[in-house]
Amino acid sequence: MGYAQSMTLDFNTSSSYSNWLHGNSRGGTTRWGFGGVVRNSHAVSKVIGRDYVGGISGWVSLVEESNFNGDVDGEDYVGGLIGYTSSVLESYSTGSVSGSSGYIGGLAGWSVKIKTSNSTSIVKGKRYVGGLAGKCDSVFSSFYKSFSSVIGDGYVGGLVGEGRYIYDSYSNANVSGSAPYIGGLAGKTKQVLSSHSRGNVYGVDSVGGLAGVVNYQEWGLINNSYHIGNVQGRNCVGGLACRVYGNVDSSFTKQGFVCVHHSCVTGSCAIFS
Repeated sequence: MGYAQSMTLDFNTSSSYSNWLHGNSRGGTTRWGFGGVVRNSHAVSKVIGRDYVGGISGWVSLVEESNFNGDVDGEDYVGGLIGYTSSVLESYSTGSVSGSSGYIGGLAGWSVKIKTSNSTSIVKGKRYVGGLAGKCDSVFSSFYKSFSSVIGDGYVGGLVGEGRYIYDSYSNANVSGSAPYIGGLAGKTKQVLSSHSRGNVYGVDSVGGLAGVVNYQEWGLINNSYHIGNVQGRNCVGGLACRVYGNVDSSFTKQGFVCVHHSCVTGSCAIFS
């Protein structure tokens, strides 16, 4: 329940229902963890903080084989498990996550890697909002499954608000946003491989069934992936993506397509090579 610095925390026990109120770096089991590891841990609680807020911890290097059930509320870097981390492995969260500002996710506010993990938490934020993470470089074999929605302003996705690689992962969430970069899997990403989304996507600008935009200042790729659901927006809307700066291979979309502005893309996506 305190601090973790360059050590492994293996609680193997549930925390009691509790409230952490007012301040930075709040967590249900530990608060800060510089270089620390949280493994085989779980918490059932309500966690309230400001920045770097998580159901398990506010900030550690690694979360593995851990889970959280409850509500997490903060401003920046807010996650169902962890506010800020390098990796989330074989872990999950349930409940709700909300943030009044940016980097809000069902598992992590910000993470480098998420692998073999999932979330069913309701997620709401402002910018960089995702079913798994607000921002995450790589997502592998993970999923977000909720009968609710992922809701934000800009950079909103069923898995991540912004990322680089999404592989063998899926989301069935409805996703909605009021600013650019809204996608069924990611608001903005570089590659989507062997992944899919099954949910409705609603936005205004740069809206796609899989991603708002696929590029990341490099060559983008959608391969062996698909979206099933409705996609609706005003400016630059596509069944797979608004724009793909690269290639689309072996992928498809089955959706009800609604475009209410002359600059919308009327196909699966716009490809720029």
